[in-house]
Amino acid sequence: MIIDLRYYPSQDFNEFVSQYIVPDSVKYTVRFTYPDLALPGVFYARDYSYPTYKTEKYNAPIIIMVNEGTQSYGETSVQKIQNNPYTITIGSQSAGADGNISKFTLPRGVLGAFSGLGWYYPDGWVVNRQGVKIDHEVRPTLEGVREGRDEVLETALNLIEANTEEE
Repeated sequence: MIIDLRYYPSQDFNEFVSQYIVPDSVKYTVRFTYPDLALPGVFYARDYSYPTYKTEKYNAPIIIMVNEGTQSYGETSVQKIQNNPYTITIGSQSAGADGNISKFTLPRGVLGAFSGLGWYYPDGWVVNRQGVKIDHEVRPTLEGVREGRDEVLETALNLIEANTEEE
């Protein structure tokens, strides 16, 4: 299975992942930190678990494709899928823009926004600014773009073929 998360996934995608990809044994998939608004500088950590379902799980190679277009909910989806032991993540650094959106207004009506949460893997890897964990970095080349090729997809297809032959 190849999952292209180089773009924002639909909201029902999370349900599919929970039902058919994430093993039932997974306790939690992300950890986030949030500020105590009454005590500036104090932050709390919380582990977040998505529901899993007692359904037969997909147990063959899964290749996730990511890039800078992978952000927010897409990055959380990647983290969730990576709990499946058959997953390989390829591509380039994702946006590192997880968490809620905190908006503010500056003088003269200038609007701004930032992520109000720290977002992590359960092992402490910071997703904010760094992006999701990648197993194989693959970037489009100028030559590939000129030829109309999707080199990340080509790599995914090669990995699926190689991992299928091993079984």
